[in-house]
Amino acid sequence: MKGLSATLFLIYAVLIGLLFLLQPKKAKEEVHEARIIVVDADTEDPIKGAKVKITTSDEEIGTLTLKTNANGECFFEFTNPDELLTKAVASKSGYGKAEVEECELAYFLDDDLVIPLKKKDVVREGREIGAEGNLKVTLLWTDETVDLDLHVLEVLESSTFEICYRDGQLVSPNTGGKLDVDWIPGNTQRSIGENIFWQNPPRGQYRVWVECFNPESAPPTDCDVIVYRRNQEPKVFNLVINGYHDVQQVDTIVVE
Repeated sequence: MKGLSATLFLIYAVLIGLLFLLQPKKAKEEVHEARIIVVDADTEDPIKGAKVKITTSDEEIGTLTLKTNANGECFFEFTNPDELLTKAVASKSGYGKAEVEECELAYFLDDDLVIPLKKKDVVREGREIGAEGNLKVTLLWTDETVDLDLHVLEVLESSTFEICYRDGQLVSPNTGGKLDVDWIPGNTQRSIGENIFWQNPPRGQYRVWVECFNPESAPPTDCDVIVYRRNQEPKVFNLVINGYHDVQQVDTIVVE
């Protein structure tokens, strides 16, 4: 009986193995590459370093944040052309945001998605934020989920003072310099930005920097700082703030 049982078990094992081998193999999913190109709306030149945030209905992709290369391109992969690209938002310092409408991922099988960005007049936009004086420093950015902060350290002959968002530091007792616009997520002002101005700044150095205050998950964020001085051409500084608590020095303004 033991020999018969062993034989039957062996036959059963062989049959199971044959059934497994004879099962039709599942076709390997084909991987497709999608290309998004960001260009200047006026010149059609590619824009390097633009941020493209995509949201898809494909659970394997979900939401991605991409950066364009020197050719203005960024890429992502997909396997199911029937899923949707539900949103793609492109942004870059010095440009306005652009958002594309919903489309099937199948679109990328035959074509590239081109997103044109329109240049902003940051000098004009900065003038519309906060008050003006003989000296005005304005910070602009576009990502409304990120809280950047503008700081200026006044270095005078007999005193120093840092103007920033903290209580007691909004207005300088030494110069009257004032942070009059402090943007935080949820604000409804038209442009995202901050502003510090002086009616008549005394002689000294005014050291400007930008810091990312929130959130801890903040991505690299493009921003512009514009320095306005009476009877001088405004100076524009383009920066990238590289995440939570990153600090980028901007300029040292010398008033003589």
